[in-house]
Amino acid sequence: MKDAKEAGFSGIEVSDNLLKIDPRKKKAAISKAVKEFGLTVMGEVGRKEGSMTKEELIADVENCLDAGASIVLLEAHELFHGESGRRFWMNWTKKSLSKESCSSFLSLCSRM
Repeated sequence: MKDAKEAGFSGIEVSDNLLKIDPRKKKAAISKAVKEFGLTVMGEVGRKEGSMTKEELIADVENCLDAGASIVLLEAHELFHGESGRRFWMNWTKKSLSKESCSSFLSLCSRM
């Protein structure tokens, strides 16, 4: 994070879609990036291979937002495979998140 800030980056993505990271460590990394380094954080949830349950994904989204992520990105694989799906995520996003938090996600879904 320090290197990213010193290199002039204003934001980073924190993702565990290829590596398993304990949710507490992911939350701590996001919080540190925001609070200690003033970075904008994009949290990413979901897997590139395999799928998470809806409950796991929702918990991960909430974890990222609680830690201070400005936006949460959903791995595209989760929109089309496994227990989750595009319609579920569009409905959940509309019901659960503020307009500002979900506008990019809904815009992406509406173009699919």
